[in-house]
Formats: sequence, structure tokens, C-alpha cells
Amino acid sequence: MAKIRSLYYILILTLGLTLCIHDVSWGVTFGSGTLIRIGVQGRRVTEIQSYLKQLNYLRQKPSGFYGRDTAEAVKSFQLEHGLTADGIVGPETMTGFRVAMNADKKIELKKMVPGSDEVMTQFASRGRVNGVKAIPWSIVNNLWQDGETALIIDVETGQSFRARRLYGYLHADVEPLTKEDTETMLAVYDGKWSWKRRAVVVCLRNFLIAASINGMPHGQKSIVGNDFPGQFCVHFLGSRVHQSGIVDPVHLTMIEKAAACDYFNLFSKLRPQVLIPAKPVGSMDANHLMH
Repeated sequence: MAKIRSLYYILILTLGLTLCIHDVSWGVTFGSGTLIRIGVQGRRVTEIQSYLKQLNYLRQKPSGFYGRDTAEAVKSFQLEHGLTADGIVGPETMTGFRVAMNADKKIELKKMVPGSDEVMTQFASRGRVNGVKAIPWSIVNNLWQDGETALIIDVETGQSFRARRLYGYLHADVEPLTKEDTETMLAVYDGKWSWKRRAVVVCLRNFLIAASINGMPHGQKSIVGNDFPGQFCVHFLGSRVHQSGIVDPVHLTMIEKAAACDYFNLFSKLRPQVLIPAKPVGSMDANHLMH
């Protein structure tokens, strides 16, 4: 009888350990000590991926497997919401997802009223008061419309040029507006195009947004006569690289540098600028855009 009782206890203990392992690796429970990270799979991962997809951080349909794409989408969300950006979902990040989902109806107002400064002001984040802000990419993506022009100021040199957004999902793909703008951008890069990241401030409507650019023409173009053979990338807080889908650490460093810049000194260096169109323009000809 004692032997049977011992076997019974061993069976119960084994079953309990199995259930505990199952709960952690498959994400069935979510206690204070549970962390969801790369390699985990199950219903909790599917829930996380559903949040990420609805909040436009993840393109793929929920699979239930926590891979690199999911981790990078989580990291982007964490960056934008002031959480530790480690790509791991714990109770704090899970709460962040639910709060963001509950606020989604307010955020959707941006799509109904494009360019509403009153709405956008609610989401301005890190940066100086009434100065340069590190505004999350998920917000800038709706604010900076395709076909809309912004002024880009290089933090280090104070030189500025205009650029028009072409498209972009993980970050903004843009083009210098005119030949003169291309010449200024090339001067910023010391006369040679480069993938080097640079801290910049993007002036869009009433916002001064911390950003980072690279200076290498690539991909398609739409503007005729600007002497720029393609497009270049502009990254914002939480932006990711197209090829790898990761948050580029050097771009992030440049964004933080731009957010911390002395914008009074920066703007004192600016030369008079041609007015920037407040709304997207339809023409694809740079010469037409100047008139």
C-alpha cells in the first residue's frame, strides 16, 4: 500500500511539473514571473500578436509562435511607450498593449482628421517642452502623409533641405524636393552619398520631430528634375529597417541626439526657407512644386 501511495505522489508531482512547464512555454498563464520571449508558442503569443497586428506593429497574421519578427515588433511598441525595449513581454508590456487597445478609438481620430494638431499634441513624447519631440513612428506614419513635404534640418551642421514623402511602412521613404535640396543634402554628407546615420529635426506643420536619416539613394523615385537617383530613409522613434525588420540602434542613437539638441541654437542657423506646402501635392514634377 505504501508503495502504491508513493507511486501516486510521484505521478501527481510529475503531472504538476508538466503543467507548470506547459503553462510557461505555451503562455497559458501570465503571472508576475512569466515572460514571453523568442521560442515561446501558444495562445498567449497569439494574443500578443493580435494586439501587435491591430496596433499596426506587425504585418503577419498571428501564428502562435514568438519569433524574431514578433520580438522586434514588441521592441518597437516598447520604445514608443517608454517601456524597457528588450523585445520580451512581461506584465508591464502586456498592460501597455491593453491600454493602447482601449485608446485605439481616440488614436483612430487621426485617420479621420489627417494633420489635426489638436489630436497629435496628445501623443508628443520625449523631448524638450515646446521644442523637438521624439514622436513615435506609429503616430508620424499617420501625420506625414504620402506626397507631403517637410523641412529636414541636420543637427550637426544646421543645414536644411526640403523632402517629400514617397511611401514607407516601417519608416518613411522620402525624396529631396528639388535639385537645390539635393545639393544641400549632398553637402551635409561632404559631397559623397553614404549610409551614415545623421541626427535631424523634421519640421512638419507645427511639429519639430526628432529623426535620423541615411544619405544613400536607393529604390524608386517619383520626382522629376531633382537630380536624386532614388529615395532615402527617415527613421523616427520605433522605426525599423525594411530588410531585417529590426530597430536600428544607430538610428535610435541619432533620434535621441536630435531630441536633446539645443533647438534655439539650431534654428538660429537657418537661412530663409521657401514655404512648405501644408497638404500633399499631386504633381510628380519638382519644378512644378516650386511655383
